[in-house]
Amino acid sequence: MYFVYILESLSCGRNYVGFTQDLNSRLEQHNRGNVTSTKPFRPWKIIYSEGKKRRLKHVSVKNI
Repeated sequence: MYFVYILESLSCGRNYVGFTQDLNSRLEQHNRGNVTSTKPFRPWKIIYSEGKKRRLKHVSVKNI
């Protein structure tokens, strides 16, 4: 299963949209600072996720 997710930064309120097969592991990567684009805004929490059976070619916030 694939997941589309939205994170919210607990430090500044910024949002981040991502896509993964392992939601919990990916959140840990964001919070450990392993993702360059989200590292300065840690910590993060998941505010939305949706599972999909197939990988999406394109993610639009309008579809979430």
